Formats: sequence, structure tokens, C-alpha cells
Amino acid sequence: MPFVTVAAFRRYCEIMARSAGLGMRDTAECMGDIISAVIGGISRYEVGLASAADVWQTVKLIHFVMQELIAPKFLELSPGASSPEGEYVGSAFDAYDAENGYNDEPETTDSDVWRVMVANTDQLVRFAIKAMGESYSTCMSTDIYELLDYAKFEFAAIKDEKK
Repeated sequence: MPFVTVAAFRRYCEIMARSAGLGMRDTAECMGDIISAVIGGISRYEVGLASAADVWQTVKLIHFVMQELIAPKFLELSPGASSPEGEYVGSAFDAYDAENGYNDEPETTDSDVWRVMVANTDQLVRFAIKAMGESYSTCMSTDIYELLDYAKFEFAAIKDEKK
């Protein structure tokens, strides 16, 4: 697992929230922002000098790490959030309701999901400051994967103490 700081993950989420619905040129700029935000020591200028294939491959790797390895760790903090027992199966009237505008639930956009991830990251940092007694800057430079493992451990310990 590559080392990704809390600050880098938070910045990635901010960029992803901002990137929803952008055109091709703006999307290319977001790729440069993502690379320079996540990989320390690489400037936007250096990203601009790289080949399109290298930029694309790097962004795809970053997306994989952030979305397939780190983001699911947040679900582990809330047991039951990803369990199938509360999963909506569907209704025979869903298609009719959608056609006639009867759906009360607003659709969730990608931008909303990433804003929630920013808020969750902020909550994780607040928890870490209180639980570990560390400074904000120390928490932001911590590996987010390890911090999520620690939070999961602490939450389990708190749950066990309540029993």
C-alpha cells in the first residue's frame, strides 16, 4: 500500500468534487492538480512536461488507490453501512415512478459523494487529534490508511467497553 497522507487524500477529494461536469480541458487541468496534490515534490509544470500516456497512467493509479483501497476503509468505520441486509431490492412501480417524476429522493451526484468524503476526512482528523493528542499538522501528515485502521481499532474498543 503506497503512503498517502491525510492531507493528500483530502485534497484529492476536493479536486474530485470540483471536477464533476467539467469539459476536456478542465479535466486535463484536474489531472495535473491530482498528481501534484498526491505525489509530493511534483509541480504542475513538471506534470505538463510529462507525456499524456504517463499522466493518464499516473492518474489512473492514483484513482485506484484512492477509490478502491482507501475509500472503502471509511465504510469499515460504520458497520452495517455496506451490509446487504439493509439493501433496497426494488419495487414493481420503480420504473413508473421514475417516468412520472414521483421519486422523492434527489439523485446523488459525484460531487456530493466527494464533499461527503472531505467531511468524513475532517471528522477523522478531529477524532485523531482528540484520541492521540497530536497536532493538526501531524495528523494531516499521517498515513491515512494507518489512521483509518487505528480509528477502527479505537471504535471497536469503545464498543467493547460499553458492553
